[in-house]
Amino acid sequence: MNKYFWFIIILLIFSSCNEESEKPEKWVENLLLAEKDILIAISLDLNTLLSKSDLANSDQITNQNKMLINAFNSSFKSSLLGFNVDIPQKMFLVSKENDSNGAIFWVGELTNKFIFEQTVKNFFDVDDFSTSDVNTYYLKEYNLYLSFNEFNFVMGFSTDKKYVESKLKSYFNNDHYPENNAAFLSFLENTDDIGFYFSNKRINQLQNSLSKSTLRSLLNNSSVVNQIDHFGDELFTSLNFLNGKVSMNTTTYRSNNSIYNSNGVASLFKNFVSINELVSFGFANFDLNNEKYFFSNIIVLDKKEDFIAFNLLNDEKSRSTLNGEMSFAIAAIANNQTNDPNFNKSSENFWEDDFDKTIIESDITPPFLVSLGVKEPYLLENQIKEMNKKFELGNTVLMKDYYILLKDDFLHISNNEQLLKDIYRKNKKNYSHFNNQLFQKPMYAEIDLESGLNFMQLKNLKLLENNIFKKITFTADNNNFSILVNVKNKNQNSLKSISDLILKSQLLESYL
Repeated sequence: MNKYFWFIIILLIFSSCNEESEKPEKWVENLLLAEKDILIAISLDLNTLLSKSDLANSDQITNQNKMLINAFNSSFKSSLLGFNVDIPQKMFLVSKENDSNGAIFWVGELTNKFIFEQTVKNFFDVDDFSTSDVNTYYLKEYNLYLSFNEFNFVMGFSTDKKYVESKLKSYFNNDHYPENNAAFLSFLENTDDIGFYFSNKRINQLQNSLSKSTLRSLLNNSSVVNQIDHFGDELFTSLNFLNGKVSMNTTTYRSNNSIYNSNGVASLFKNFVSINELVSFGFANFDLNNEKYFFSNIIVLDKKEDFIAFNLLNDEKSRSTLNGEMSFAIAAIANNQTNDPNFNKSSENFWEDDFDKTIIESDITPPFLVSLGVKEPYLLENQIKEMNKKFELGNTVLMKDYYILLKDDFLHISNNEQLLKDIYRKNKKNYSHFNNQLFQKPMYAEIDLESGLNFMQLKNLKLLENNIFKKITFTADNNNFSILVNVKNKNQNSLKSISDLILKSQLLESYL
């Protein structure tokens, strides 16, 4: 009897286990990898972002608001919401084929279906939960669709309701056949504070399919889209808030374009950046043989056609005389202040209140120097002579508003003659704040935010008083682009510093 009793018990246990639905493995990841219409996707680690912002301990908000924030933080838990908030949340934008319309979706994992239903009920006033495997609701007040089963949910928004409905149905009723996409795998596997995926290839396809669309016209005229086109079919960008700095890194995938040469510029270019006080400097080694050369689309100056450096880079004949190496330096001083004997010397008291403000009022244009590497100096000389007959090798000449000097296989361009005279001055010192490791990169540039704000004479304005940023560093090669923003407080997370700045500026006052 005992034998049969335990046999029946074991059968019941196994049968009950078999009746339970098994959680599908990597359902979210497979759905996203199988979706062929994604233009943009975003990953947000909300818990980490909330923790790093540390709003509850900010000195810029009232005790009442601190209590509200603490209450929100306490309730923002997977166990209380019914879906997993301990992992990065995934959102994505899809396009409708041959149509300017599309939809935005948020996809995630459930931790407890019953609790999730209560969350939906409380937030969206939904009372009627069906017993079907997949529940779908239209939240009219928010123009949102919500579908969920026992393990996952998808929320969608679009002006085209039928399109959203069809997408949600396909997400839950069809098997997903993921593609092996390196860029998107990087997006899915990232553990960054914020991850960003961009499909330039699909945007171009959408752009070409919209023959008579206003959207196509906007895309065709968008300099941002045109610039992104040079950085490959797909991009993955990570953004992280660290102690004392903000780090952003972009990786390109399946790119046939070559923007830069493989190495950095020659060490001689350091000699051309010899001003002690700089707003910005940079070095780059461009691949001038790139058929899709992008200088014509760069928006740096309002009247870039008046700047001889851009004219040379845009002109195929002139460009053939250059080797692609270049540097630039922008001084933290008014242009006509360079007549002062202390122009190229460090001065601790330079920005004291007794500074001659008439100089600033008369000319706040900073002196700059652009240096280009030349491989055919005599050919370039002849080409420039066509623009100015007085031009010759080794001599400085004024062309329009700029002084130019072609010497020792380098072309120097500046709005200040003294800078050109100083280039080949003996015993001069280079700028002391180079990062020699980053100098090896095909592109390396810095912006000194403190010097820039000081130059703009904003001492009496809140912008300078509240400034938390120190400098921005840019590096790049053909596959990667990085931005590092240094914050003054090295011991504090940069997101908290930014949050405190926003709160101090009262930009969020109406929301808290």
